[in-house]
Amino acid sequence: MELSPSDLLPWLPPAAAAGLILAGGAWLLRRAGLRRRGIGEIDRMDGEAFERRLEALFRTAGCAVERTRCRGDFGADLLVTRDGARTAVQAKRSGRRVGVRAVQEVVSARSFYGCDGALVVTNACFTAPAIRLAAANGVELWDRGRLIRALLRPEAGAPAAAPAADSPAPREASPRGGCATCGEPLAGRDLQHARARAFRLGGRLYCRCHLPRGS
Repeated sequence: MELSPSDLLPWLPPAAAAGLILAGGAWLLRRAGLRRRGIGEIDRMDGEAFERRLEALFRTAGCAVERTRCRGDFGADLLVTRDGARTAVQAKRSGRRVGVRAVQEVVSARSFYGCDGALVVTNACFTAPAIRLAAANGVELWDRGRLIRALLRPEAGAPAAAPAADSPAPREASPRGGCATCGEPLAGRDLQHARARAFRLGGRLYCRCHLPRGS
């Protein structure tokens, strides 16, 4: 006969039962809080908190997630598996553009961990050389706009298994409030900043990655 945790509660001392309930409730609240945190809070996170936020996002999308060691991670912070495909993920919480080093590291991690795909996720943008190197090596890139889309639509928060080089993923039609260049939706502070600049840009909205120079 198998017993569930709830079957065991009546047999525990009252103080122990109450502690078990409170601990379980606190864990659920922490996990729900991680799922709700948006791009504004991510901008204020440190690197480890960003990794935990991505872990919660991928789990919500139906993926299995394994965290690597904080040191000696060989270029991957998370190993994400869905439908039998495994992806090495590097999380880059940054206040500036992410360069080629992140792409080089996750390419190495893909080989080291025997993964099918590689992904770099950032709350910022990528440099042009990083984008070219990623395309040449089949590395998926999530910039600020792509991350916001995953936060708004958790079912879109799963990495591609092995994106083909020079074959970008098809984009959905740009919703109202999307970037005029890439079509990614803008939300929160990014949308406010875009609207504040729109009068100088012919009424068009742009994400931080595609904001015209000099504006």
